[in-house]
Amino acid sequence: MKKKILITSGLVAAIVIVALTFNRAANNFRQIKLGEFKKSESPASATAEEDSDEIRLNAATATAAPLAGSRREKDVAKNQQGHEPLLPLGPVFKPAVSSERRLEYRANLTYQIADLKAARAFFNQWIPRYGFLQSETASAHDNGYLTLTVKVRSSGLYAALAELDAIGTLAAENISVVDHTENAVYQQMLAEREQIRLRRRATAAAQNSAASRNWQATENLLAASEDKELQTRIADWRINDRVQWATITVQLTLPAAVKPAAIEVPLFQNAFVGVLNVLLQLLYLAIYLVPIAALVWLGWRASLRIIPALRTMPRA
Repeated sequence: MKKKILITSGLVAAIVIVALTFNRAANNFRQIKLGEFKKSESPASATAEEDSDEIRLNAATATAAPLAGSRREKDVAKNQQGHEPLLPLGPVFKPAVSSERRLEYRANLTYQIADLKAARAFFNQWIPRYGFLQSETASAHDNGYLTLTVKVRSSGLYAALAELDAIGTLAAENISVVDHTENAVYQQMLAEREQIRLRRRATAAAQNSAASRNWQATENLLAASEDKELQTRIADWRINDRVQWATITVQLTLPAAVKPAAIEVPLFQNAFVGVLNVLLQLLYLAIYLVPIAALVWLGWRASLRIIPALRTMPRA
């Protein structure tokens, strides 16, 4: 009975020690993996590309069913701009240029085209004939796009918009008009008033004698009138500039092309790395288990000698 108790206690102690050792090794392994993951999040890390490949591999494995893959491709294609057929809007709306009002025109147009290179060639000869380029953004990635802002003379706005219909299908338009007539009339009145005031002050200054004490105040009034007249001229020039030059923003998009499913080759080196890591972890645990197993074995051998000796001892 005592022999069974000693053996059972030894086995329980060994199991507890092994469990604690395994838990400690698992925590260390988890901390090492967490540290490697944090390092891989740095932009300058050399393993960022490998981590992204592993993530894409896991995502592709989780959605490997053909039906799920086809549904995903359809959802992506629907979300891409220009994939669904466009409703015919017809030619772009062409506002009439009015000579009675001081109008500033702004147009935002979106076209769906078939060839981005041909569209760029079209704008290279279209922009110099009607105005000048203000900004341009283009990209050849994915489906490609082209966005540009052009200043066009208001006198040629109708002809410029008429030629834009040749580059593709009109997808969206937004035309706004800002009326500067009231502000232009107000600035003209201010300019006439400052001219009258300037002439009156100049006449008053000429009548004053050189010995007059008010010559400095008169000079200051003349300078203030000249400054106000300059400000009204600048404001009037700004109005004329906005009225004479219309702003056209054109955005060109290509129809979204449904790309065939690509064959993704998994990184087999990760499998070998995983197997090697498991073997190293087992070796790491064996380093702890071998001394513990030796102690248990020695204790068991000692118990085999001590228990018979205790049994042969005479009882009091």
